[in-house]
Amino acid sequence: MSSKSLILFFELFLSYSLVTSQVFDGDVVIDPGATIKSGAVIGSRTFIHSGAVVNAAVIDSNVYIRSDAVIGSGAIIGPRVIINSTAVINKGAVINSNVLIGSGAFIGSGVVIDSDVFINSSAVINKGTVIAPNAFIDTGAIIGIGAIIGSRSAIHSTAVINSGAVIDSDVLIEAGAVIGSNAIIGSGVIISSNAVIKSYAVISSKVLISSGAVIDSRAVIDSNANIGSNAFIGSGAVVNASVIIGSNAFIGSGARINTTALIGPGAVIGSDAVIGPRAKIGSNVTISHGAVIPAEASILPGAVISPIAIIPSNAVYSSKPVTFLGAAGNDTSSSIVFRP
Repeated sequence: MSSKSLILFFELFLSYSLVTSQVFDGDVVIDPGATIKSGAVIGSRTFIHSGAVVNAAVIDSNVYIRSDAVIGSGAIIGPRVIINSTAVINKGAVINSNVLIGSGAFIGSGVVIDSDVFINSSAVINKGTVIAPNAFIDTGAIIGIGAIIGSRSAIHSTAVINSGAVIDSDVLIEAGAVIGSNAIIGSGVIISSNAVIKSYAVISSKVLISSGAVIDSRAVIDSNANIGSNAFIGSGAVVNASVIIGSNAFIGSGARINTTALIGPGAVIGSDAVIGPRAKIGSNVTISHGAVIPAEASILPGAVISPIAIIPSNAVYSSKPVTFLGAAGNDTSSSIVFRP
């Protein structure tokens, strides 16, 4: 056999191998411009459009793969999935039933997307991410390596969820918000536009983080707290349940704001300060570092508490900085009134 005949024989053999290693169920429609690689399994009533590339993947029934989409080797595409044009599904990704992948979206290797999820156009889902049922990832959102997105959570356009972050169920993350690596966001949390949650921060359930607020690394925000717009919560600070932090307030690193306390707009709470339960801190108050404000205290707007001050119960204070004036008569309650 001549070398030319030998080459022709091998070309015919390879062509035959490629065809016979593909498995197509009935009613499959594949555009002549599509490329189906060896090892692909295509379920019934599936449509593959021109320019699409399907590697050695498993495609279930009633799937639509639009033009120029790419399906990587080892990917598994469940029934009734729509993969729009130029989307990329990388190797080993698993997409369950009734999922829509928008045009230009990128699904990394090993990603698992559960049923009834909507991934909008140009979203990026990096490798190892897990997305639970009924989640929504909007246009241009970025989900980092190994993140977890809970059921019915919505990540809006251009939001960024960094690697290892855990987003629980029913969370709303608005446009432009950033969630740091390994942060934990509890169920029912709302993170408004352009807010920043830094790495290892913990946000418990049903917290509201308003627009532009910054929660620094390793801070803890307990359930039902409300953080105002452009507020700052420092590294390692703890904000307990049902606390309200006003807009533009500053909570220093290591500070502790106890249950149901109220921090007014523009107030400054220094590092390692402690605000007692149900205390009311007025607008533009300054609590210097290490100061301790007891339960149910009321500090009126503009007051200044000196560093490391320990404020006794049942007292009246005045001036700026605050000075002790004496006991509050026969009042035996724990309330304190501070006047600027």
